[in-house]
Amino acid sequence: MKLLKIGLIMLLLVTLGSPVPGQGSDKQGEPEKTAAGLSEPQKVVWDYFAAYIAWLEYDGKKGDETFKTIKPVPNRSLDPGYVTQHYIDSYHKLMQENEKTTPPGEVGFLDYDPIICAQDWPESMARASVVLVRNTETEASVKVDLWGKKSAPPLMVKLKKLPDGWRIDAIVCGKDDFDSLYQAIKKEEKQQKK
Repeated sequence: MKLLKIGLIMLLLVTLGSPVPGQGSDKQGEPEKTAAGLSEPQKVVWDYFAAYIAWLEYDGKKGDETFKTIKPVPNRSLDPGYVTQHYIDSYHKLMQENEKTTPPGEVGFLDYDPIICAQDWPESMARASVVLVRNTETEASVKVDLWGKKSAPPLMVKLKKLPDGWRIDAIVCGKDDFDSLYQAIKKEEKQQKK
């Protein structure tokens, strides 16, 4: 009888702790899977930003003692399943140059995350939109609004079609991608040396 009561209590606790179907859990987990009905380039972009935002949320909360996660969320921002080698190389080059030219204790040239073009990020992709702007069979452009606000400028994501499928090749914030941001850091560095 006692064992039956314990079993029923455990079942009740598991049931109460489970999210309602269609709603997310308060716990940080894998990115939302709501990219149905999107073109292939849009789906790659949606999945990439959903994974990146899930990692940002996890990374931002992992030092919080009250935050308990079921499992770690990996940083897939440079995952070849999402991005081209050019993207990976230009991101590394940009971040290394920014670190090299930033004095200790200062913010540096990049005072925002160049992947999301902002200092802050949304908690999820719930209000995000991804709109296919151009698709030529080998290249595509997707406009991304992570916030669902007209006040926040959208990002432009450029993709290339590789033998393994669509991959993100560049993220453009305003007029700048990783390569032009790198050039801007180099230009500022030269001006400071004069």
